[in-house]
Amino acid sequence: MASSTALQLVNRCLRRLRKNTVADATTFSSREAVDLLEYVNEAKCDVLETRIWDFDRRQDTLNVFGQITPTTLAVANTGADAIDVLFTAAGGDVATTTMNGNFVTRAVITSDSAFGDTSFRLDSAAAAGATVACRWNEPWPGTTDGAGTGYLFIAEYLIEKHAETSDTDAKYRQILSVWHQERELQLIQAEKDVSFDGFVQRLHQSIGTDPTTVMVGGRAQATRLDVNATETDGDVMVVWPVPSSDMVLDFTAVYRHPLLAIPEDTLEDVPLPVENVIVSLATALWMQGPGKAVQEGVLLERRTRSRIEDVWHGTRKAPLKRNALLSLDAVSRDVATDFGRIPRNVGSL
Repeated sequence: MASSTALQLVNRCLRRLRKNTVADATTFSSREAVDLLEYVNEAKCDVLETRIWDFDRRQDTLNVFGQITPTTLAVANTGADAIDVLFTAAGGDVATTTMNGNFVTRAVITSDSAFGDTSFRLDSAAAAGATVACRWNEPWPGTTDGAGTGYLFIAEYLIEKHAETSDTDAKYRQILSVWHQERELQLIQAEKDVSFDGFVQRLHQSIGTDPTTVMVGGRAQATRLDVNATETDGDVMVVWPVPSSDMVLDFTAVYRHPLLAIPEDTLEDVPLPVENVIVSLATALWMQGPGKAVQEGVLLERRTRSRIEDVWHGTRKAPLKRNALLSLDAVSRDVATDFGRIPRNVGSL
């Protein structure tokens, strides 16, 4: 399976245009190369993101955290702005759990007389030994000022982003299925504007059982290390109910290839026939723009787009063929069953 660099793709376009290719470089300097790289990215999105290609299916894991219960907890109700209002939690699960990262941590102060059954999002959570100092994303509205009781939980997990590239969008453009060991979870696809509470109201009230549902959609800001750390937001997967202990979920997803920005960026694991279509389409788009060969470019684009469907069918894997199974009871009678179901014309054995 092909894995071509941005430099190789741009040079393929240049050769089709009968132009000089670009030598190895750390950046694209010529106007033609810069323009062609933009059209390669546009063609890549047009070809790869308009359908689900078999080669873009990926399997990954999601580490899910259980309820976090501290031994002691204290709220500093100063009445100041959000970054000055914090609470500290020590001991218990706090000593072994990282509460900032690519997810959203929320806290419930159960001892508070006004908001003891309401969860609040944490802007930051910085650990110091067995103690963690947490800051709310909004001023604390409760009455607790000092020692109290409560717990923390994590239900929103940001979908992983591309690492070590200039592309900051999600690594996956669609989640296809989620399961825990041998049990598949219900998957709900939601709109981008669906909030945490829009999925399940008062989600914290159902903590303690194994997850049954995952919602993909909406956006959230992750809980960061401290108020000076860079804010990170993104598309989220909401796991419900929150489990009582940590676990690992498996999921399949559709990979989203990152934008190509510099010559060494790579378009990975794309079959050569698909890569050829991307190069042809990028060439056609350039001809209609900077190339000033609109008529020829339009004809090439039409021919190229008509090939996409044929190439798509050509790269699809054949359906998995399962042979009929023989039940142990039916083997001696020479009766084949389809996945353990007796054919209707055989009758009961």
